[in-house]
Amino acid sequence: MDKTELDLDLDLDLPIRKILTFLAKYENIHNFPLTDVFKNGCLKKMPTEWADQLLQLTTEELNNLPFLGTDSSVRHPLFPPTLHKFLHKATALSLNQSQVKQITPLILDTNMARGMNPKKVHEVSIMAPFIHEVMKQTKCNLILDVGSGLGYLDHVLHQVYGHRVVGLEISDSHISSAETRALNQGINCEGIHSVKFKLTNDAECLGQLEEMINKMSSMVNNKCPHQGQGQPVLQDSTEEMTSPAVCLIGLHCCGDLSTSLLTIYTSLKCVKAVCCVCCCYHKMAYKNGQFVHFPISQLVRSVYTETRQDYPAWQISPYTLRVGAQQTRCSWKNQTVEQHSAHTRHVAYRGLLELTDMCDPTVVRKKIRKCDFSSFSTFLDSYFSPEADKAERLKLMELYENHSKQIDMIEIFTCLQVVLQPVIETLVYLDRVQWLVEQGHPHITVSPIFDDALSPRNLMIKALKLS
Repeated sequence: MDKTELDLDLDLDLPIRKILTFLAKYENIHNFPLTDVFKNGCLKKMPTEWADQLLQLTTEELNNLPFLGTDSSVRHPLFPPTLHKFLHKATALSLNQSQVKQITPLILDTNMARGMNPKKVHEVSIMAPFIHEVMKQTKCNLILDVGSGLGYLDHVLHQVYGHRVVGLEISDSHISSAETRALNQGINCEGIHSVKFKLTNDAECLGQLEEMINKMSSMVNNKCPHQGQGQPVLQDSTEEMTSPAVCLIGLHCCGDLSTSLLTIYTSLKCVKAVCCVCCCYHKMAYKNGQFVHFPISQLVRSVYTETRQDYPAWQISPYTLRVGAQQTRCSWKNQTVEQHSAHTRHVAYRGLLELTDMCDPTVVRKKIRKCDFSSFSTFLDSYFSPEADKAERLKLMELYENHSKQIDMIEIFTCLQVVLQPVIETLVYLDRVQWLVEQGHPHITVSPIFDDALSPRNLMIKALKLS
């Protein structure tokens, strides 16, 4: 699946089976909280022949490891066959995260880019023309932006292309800031609005949203001073009113929000397109040892059940999906020696606390934010108060000395998680794509539209109702 765009002519059953089996087999790399890195014993479970070879790598070699795939046999002939197989399979089972080049970025002027950081400028400059093409292809006349934030994308879509945009947001402060920003951008018309609305999967929400859309006929028919590129000429007031045809969009929809978008797309006839970049997979609702909306497709649920029969102790947990939502191999590649060392110290010192009986998670989280991680000695000085029991400090020093070899393995272990990251993310996307197909919506693409060095969650699901 090392392609820049998912080929949906393929039967997804086989890749889904391979991914689930692969994740079950290597659950010791991903299926636990990183703070339990010592308690879990995962470092001890790493094959000795893997550790021996990986510990010899230079920083540059370690940074490039997730990119090797089948080239690992050539670049590192002394690697054990099982490690080569792991690297080869991870690449074969992952969607390519390298940015597609078909989209010509929009050049934002100083005023349009005001308040945006470089990451947001990159995302808006790519997503705005992408959405514009979808609007033309589907003849939509209204954009609903879910989780619209401060309105950066919405303002550009309206100013440049003249699209009618309604931002749906749950934060009052974001709505107020978006409205203020629109005025500062010179947008004072009926073609753009920010509305407080919480999107969910339930029937009540669908009904409320449909009612809201039906009330927007005047918005899509009224003329606006921001008539943009490629916008159709609007009806004269004497002609029949055009009904809203909606393009539903979401830039980095967190947790279950992306599945809510897809549900709305399949449920409401007036929604003709959905464009969604998903993120924070680990924040999906999780109850009684399972996710509420994952897997969502019948196929993945069925294959998952079958796989668990072969691996009964395994299940997909929030920890696995947390790995799927972490840094990509591109950002890993740019890590410096000091950044690797700092990460090792943070993971190790936090992990050692988990081995003691004094680890109250709430207390630790509050205290550890202010700690000095430059060395273990300075960490202990900043963690313990002067009047603290010295025995606790001595116990941690002893644990630190006893785990020195495992501490050296933290970065090579993290690298293996980076190798697995796109496999897990691919499973999430295949599940959502398969669900759309099962609902009778076959016109779907998944493509990496952003540079993942700037925007790690860069995969876009695009689904269109073309008939």
